[in-house]
Amino acid sequence: GLCGSGKGVDTFTSGIEGAWTTKPTTWDNEYFQNLLNYDWTSRYGPGGAWQWGSTPVGAGIDAPSPLESPTVDGEGRAPTMMMTSDIALTTDADYNVFVEHFALTLVDFEFAFSAAWYKLMTRDMGPVTRCATPVEPQDFQHPLPASTAVDYVVEDVTSALKHLYQRSDAFAIGSVVKLAYACASTFRYTDYLGGCNGARILMEPARSWPSNGKGALVDAGVNALQSIFDEFKITWSDLIVLAGGVALDFAATHKKPLAALTFCPGRGDDSTGEALKYLEPPVFGLVGDTAAELKEYIQRTGLTNSDYVALLGARRSLGDATFPFSGNYTTDPAVLDNGYFKDLLANTYDLVTSDADGNTQQYKATNNANLYAQSTDIIVKYDAELNAIAQQYSIDNDAFLTDLAEAWTKLMNADRFDSPDCLPVAES
Repeated sequence: GLCGSGKGVDTFTSGIEGAWTTKPTTWDNEYFQNLLNYDWTSRYGPGGAWQWGSTPVGAGIDAPSPLESPTVDGEGRAPTMMMTSDIALTTDADYNVFVEHFALTLVDFEFAFSAAWYKLMTRDMGPVTRCATPVEPQDFQHPLPASTAVDYVVEDVTSALKHLYQRSDAFAIGSVVKLAYACASTFRYTDYLGGCNGARILMEPARSWPSNGKGALVDAGVNALQSIFDEFKITWSDLIVLAGGVALDFAATHKKPLAALTFCPGRGDDSTGEALKYLEPPVFGLVGDTAAELKEYIQRTGLTNSDYVALLGARRSLGDATFPFSGNYTTDPAVLDNGYFKDLLANTYDLVTSDADGNTQQYKATNNANLYAQSTDIIVKYDAELNAIAQQYSIDNDAFLTDLAEAWTKLMNADRFDSPDCLPVAES
């Protein structure tokens, strides 16, 4: 063909051609030494693009290059080159420190490279516990403290939670469900980051995300659960997940469909929230969110559309809105059933300003002054795929609760890669 062999001299390039060192098949630190030991001037390369060529220090722009490397066909020599991004390393003080250090110390360069390569190759693989062979965890993997035995009886904590909920109002119970969802929904299926293991939602930056009410959601859930945490030797991450599941079972009008609700103990708490730094939800109800953005977010968390709609129904059914939104999403915010879907589909909504901050836009039912919605609810109402799911749930409460139990358990355990033992949560 017209491209010859497609290799070597027959290769098409970007126009930038050449090697960075005189021994391009040898591992060493010559690249850094060349950057520092020669003057580099811009010139046209053999491929017709601007690149940088070397001259002896002080020799001038027209001096021949003292550095040559083998040509691709192995039959000659060609000047080495640099790209502008290479030269920039020597002109930026922060980067030049490393250039100078690696030029002098090959061992340190090799160590730094091995760590950087490992990070590049594995940072989309999640925590180190997913590695096939034992590996020392690195800081970028945000390792949790070593697993310890569960020092509490799950049934005792469950009983204490039920007694707590009997003394609590719907808004406190709803705050626990919302906290558990917010904690677990940080999980990102595309790179296995996030999740509730570590309870990092209690710390910055996640605690103050707008989706968490700038701290209001977390504070409400923690305040509701503080007495249980103080009473038992349980981690916050275990308590948040268990409390959320027990709250769903407690508030459900029909408990049998929730049989799939399970709890898997053994989570640990992190000392920092840094692992969630880049996991802020891109969609959480602001006017302007689109169906395409919402579905992309759903897919990123590893959920199906049915999973998401069921989980949305649970969060909307119990308690009230999280700052900066205001109001209730259903006519009975103390009961977990399909009333939310009935209300959503039966009403029309107008755009209004939230009473919580006097600025954020949300939706209010045209003929019900006590019923509100966010953009995510309106998307579910009008998007064909999501609406079909909502329609099904609105006429079949058991289907809603059955799907909810499966979706909830799926999300709460998405970040558990250690095959934990699980116990039922729902009453039989």
